[in-house]
Amino acid sequence: SPDGAAGAPWYMPHVHAVWPGALSGLVSKVVTHPIDTVKANLQVAGALKRSTAPSSSAPSSSVATSAWRMNFGASLRGISAVVLGTAPCSAAYYMSYEHGKQMFGSHAFGGMLTGVYAQVLAGVVFTPVDVLKERMQVSFATSGKHTTLWNVARTALAEGGLMRGYWMNNLTWIPWNAIHIALYEEGKRKYRSRVAVNPDDDVPVTACATLALVSGSTAAFVTTPLDVVKTRLQTLTVSDAPSVTA
Repeated sequence: SPDGAAGAPWYMPHVHAVWPGALSGLVSKVVTHPIDTVKANLQVAGALKRSTAPSSSAPSSSVATSAWRMNFGASLRGISAVVLGTAPCSAAYYMSYEHGKQMFGSHAFGGMLTGVYAQVLAGVVFTPVDVLKERMQVSFATSGKHTTLWNVARTALAEGGLMRGYWMNNLTWIPWNAIHIALYEEGKRKYRSRVAVNPDDDVPVTACATLALVSGSTAAFVTTPLDVVKTRLQTLTVSDAPSVTA
């Protein structure tokens, strides 16, 4: 609805965050995609191991071993979904993030609420992309062959749709965003109050990068068990692993 004072829609002040957010999201996702592919294969390895070799006492399954040994080309599986979907996902997230900061403030608790708000809205866009990406990443482990984005989309639609795992996605990423943003915003505020000469100055890029690394790593460590469940739910069927249900 229009803003009474300025006569502009609520989202107009936040449009500036869309393109930088989309570009930074795309670059970061492309750069880290090979690592993400290894992670996805390691996360499904346990379920596939139990379903295909329940009597095995080996410390790691052949799927997990293959994940560590995959070549660079194999690690790029799913990159097409990333290229096509990351920009709108990041744009939706950063726009929601900026709007959330305006509503909830930048203090620690407000940062947590902002993270929840941004994830719930952006998750509608993010979940279908995540489903397609992860199914392409683990396609060789689950079916013994590589597949295309189109084939993955058709299969996903037939097995529960592209929104499969939406609530598990939120259950994973809401805590991640809440922890990450709360630590990040609190870190910036402490930097301004204790390090910066002028509290009104912007936080330097190097300090922002360090804060993002620490807060993101902490959030990832806490939410990894949830992420494993999310990945298995979005990529596996009962035939792949009998313990998986939608």
